[in-house]
Amino acid sequence: MSKLRLGDPINGTVGKPMGGRRFQVESRDAPKEWKVELHAHKPDLIEPGQHTTFWVSRIVPVKKNLIVRDGDYGRLPISSAMSKRYAAAIDAMLNDTLNGDTLADLRAMGTHVDTQDSADWLTVWRLLAEPETGPLKEFVNMLTELRDVRKTDSAKAAEIREAVVELWGDRLRAVQSRLGL
Repeated sequence: MSKLRLGDPINGTVGKPMGGRRFQVESRDAPKEWKVELHAHKPDLIEPGQHTTFWVSRIVPVKKNLIVRDGDYGRLPISSAMSKRYAAAIDAMLNDTLNGDTLADLRAMGTHVDTQDSADWLTVWRLLAEPETGPLKEFVNMLTELRDVRKTDSAKAAEIREAVVELWGDRLRAVQSRLGL
């Protein structure tokens, strides 16, 4: 078995319900001794014994656990409206013209990936060059702190913005280029 990555397809058979939207999955595609857990988008359509292809949404090596999803929610393309908003947010960060809306959109890029709660989170993660969880959380935390001090401490806000550009500028420029806007 080659190394699984987020978004990779994985074949499996639905096992026992685990409560809520969660189901056990048996899969030969998973590493040996790993558990596979389905977090179903539409649990009412899932039946034990069902054979299907899921996609990997989370890999937890410490627990030897794979979280998989059904359907396309989470890995849909970025809408043209959101592409424009993301591009504007990145431009504002790089050119020091942030306002509340552009900062919120930039922060949303990170939070949606971290919480996996938007229709396009996997696509955004890939667009951001597939950051690890730690640096992604740091990015979101820096933007949260920037949001919190932006109107009350301009020196601190400038310092945080410069740190974000120092750490994430190359990635953000690459995203800007890929969005082509």
